[in-house]
Amino acid sequence: MRPRLLALVPAFVLIGMMSAQAASIFSDVKDATPFKMEIEGLAASGVITGNPDGTFRPLDPVNRAAMLKMLFKAAGRTPDEAQKGCFPDVGSGSWYESFVCDAVMHGYVQGYIADNSFRPAHPVTRAEALKMTLTVLHLPVPDDWNAGVTALGLNDVSPSQWFARYVLAGYQNHILPVTGQSTTSFSPSDPLSRGEAAAYIWNALHGSAFSSSTSSSSDTSSSQSSDSSLSASSMSSSSLTGSSSSAYVLQVNFPFTDNRNFPGSDTASYRFTITTPVVTDISAVLQSGQAGGIRCILYKLDANGMSTEYYLGFQENSSCLLRVAMSAGDYQLQLQPTVADVSYTVTAQAGKGDGNDGFSQAVHLSRGKVSVGALDSNDLSDWYVFTVPTQTQLTVTLVSTQNPNCRIYPSADVNMASFSGPVCNTSYLYQPGTYYVGVGHAAPRAERETYSISVR
Repeated sequence: MRPRLLALVPAFVLIGMMSAQAASIFSDVKDATPFKMEIEGLAASGVITGNPDGTFRPLDPVNRAAMLKMLFKAAGRTPDEAQKGCFPDVGSGSWYESFVCDAVMHGYVQGYIADNSFRPAHPVTRAEALKMTLTVLHLPVPDDWNAGVTALGLNDVSPSQWFARYVLAGYQNHILPVTGQSTTSFSPSDPLSRGEAAAYIWNALHGSAFSSSTSSSSDTSSSQSSDSSLSASSMSSSSLTGSSSSAYVLQVNFPFTDNRNFPGSDTASYRFTITTPVVTDISAVLQSGQAGGIRCILYKLDANGMSTEYYLGFQENSSCLLRVAMSAGDYQLQLQPTVADVSYTVTAQAGKGDGNDGFSQAVHLSRGKVSVGALDSNDLSDWYVFTVPTQTQLTVTLVSTQNPNCRIYPSADVNMASFSGPVCNTSYLYQPGTYYVGVGHAAPRAERETYSISVR
């Protein structure tokens, strides 16, 4: 039923294999860039975005307000807009006011006692960011930390310091250590970089995947959030990877089918070219008897190898499904297991859609007008598009008695200077340009989900 989206399948001619990473989303995040996997994984899930020039600037510091907003998105949490006026330096009506005040109300953060300020624009320190990560994502923090902190042997962390228990919890929850961190010090007062922030959040969401290669992780979790769309809640329910090793890319002809083993917990990617528009069904399935689950993402590649159009698959038991209306261009399908060294079968082939299965078929949303849609069992997503002629405060509102996901995709013509972009059901100062909205079917797929969507 119009509108709709995602479920996919290919057939295969193997042309070559090379050791490579998936196509870069940001021009300054190369294969050798620290935290490349974490940055691109969180970008694909919508937790973070880059800059208008196509860069990410992983070495730049993150401020306190931006760190909170990323964590709320990673948690699939929408701040309570009623929370206001919590600190004199948290501007009334600012983009970060509800994030800061909601976090204060729930005890995630505190201000500076000396002047009753929050200092939202100040760079967040490693210690502050670690506490925020643990508290916003509701990870366990020990009540008795003296012996554990001493055993860490860090020369700048003693049990008497306020952040000591959070540092210990960082190791216990596999957030720490991160690449480049000293084995003898933590440097708690150092500003946290954008790359390190991505690592903190990624590790927090996927820490359990590092502790056991035989665990099925939490891929069966069905908790989703309608305001965070296909992002943090679905991201946190499966491990994109438990390794920073290089993935491989197979050059194939569409349609294709392939049977293969994942190399450890690394990704397996398939790159192909579409010459004529086609609705594609993609199915990636773990072979019989294999533990865990599988995640799939389809990228349409720009001329520079980056991607502003991508599709997150629907995870169901041991499979991942996509249905996408693909226009002509180059694509890359990325697969990732939640358990290392498992076997899978992937199929990509032409399918039959309903006329609303991707960016190219998105239905126009008129300002102030409500559109009504429904997702049936075989209808994985619906797509919408709207344009913003001048900078405007807007809210994309999704209303449903069920729990469909909602995700907003700024196009390449949008000046996204902030660290993170708009989310559904949250007021945001939209920059001029084109925006796509994906409404995704939440688990279980068998249930019909109805909704209304509007831009106001």
